[in-house]
Amino acid sequence: MTSASAGEYRAVMSGFASGVAIVATAHGEQAWGMAATSIMSISTASPTVAVSLFSTGATCRAIAGTNRLSVNFLGEGEEWLSRAFSKPEREAYCAEILLNADRVNGVPVDLGAHGYLVCRVTESVVASDHTIMIAKVEACRAGRDLTAPLIRHSSAYGCFAVRQPTSEYQTLTKED
Repeated sequence: MTSASAGEYRAVMSGFASGVAIVATAHGEQAWGMAATSIMSISTASPTVAVSLFSTGATCRAIAGTNRLSVNFLGEGEEWLSRAFSKPEREAYCAEILLNADRVNGVPVDLGAHGYLVCRVTESVVASDHTIMIAKVEACRAGRDLTAPLIRHSSAYGCFAVRQPTSEYQTLTKED
């Protein structure tokens, strides 16, 4: 049996477009955050989300200690936030941004976000070098404007523009 190399796997997965978010937490006068694309809605019946974070990263360790997190979805024009929160050497700069952000249930939110979730971690699963945190959504807000969501694809940033359905699509989906 063969196994995929890390490089091959990275190339395949970078071809899968994902939304970009800042995952953050705070405790007192300390705050942590990182850019993330591994976010999944689990249920709308009982709003639940899963977030995958590098296990030894400062943000993952801080969330494990507080069991609280926010997911702040980025929109068009917010690539700079993703770039800032993707670099561990910018930790102090990012902490300052988070400490000045609004808070809901004690965690930093908004950051100019396309929308946000405020969550309580209910379960954590270690998988390889990441921790998957399953979290119950306690509060959320859709973005205040209609900017396009920020997307990461093939190691580059872009935005998703909503198109009106074509007449062919409308014909295919029309109920008889």
